[in-house]
Amino acid sequence: MNTHFNWRGLLCSFGLTFTGLSALFLSLPQSILAAVYDGGGLQEGVNEAGNTGIGSADIRTTIIKIMLEIVSYTALLAVSVIILAGLYLILGFGDEGAKDKAKKIILYVGVGVLLILLAGAIVQFIKGLVL
Repeated sequence: MNTHFNWRGLLCSFGLTFTGLSALFLSLPQSILAAVYDGGGLQEGVNEAGNTGIGSADIRTTIIKIMLEIVSYTALLAVSVIILAGLYLILGFGDEGAKDKAKKIILYVGVGVLLILLAGAIVQFIKGLVL
């Protein structure tokens, strides 16, 4: 069995990738490569931030909204990891090690989802007390 690493193939792959990306970069129009700001300046940015409602809300409300968003994105990530573990289980082709690893991932993520739901409930409870 040959255990020698193929450095030449790796370097050729990087060289070809670099050459292709360089050719793509050089073929782009100059208007895409340089972004020019022609806005109204700092005061217009401050006025626009005020229009979005960022500055008008109470800090407690803003923090609770951010916490709820974090909880919802964490739950989305947990579901994605469960799907990934399921794929790992399927693509393991009956290998016991892969099957056990996928089961552990699903178990740990299930516990994590319960903690996420608990965190969401705590945030909703605090929201009811504060607001």
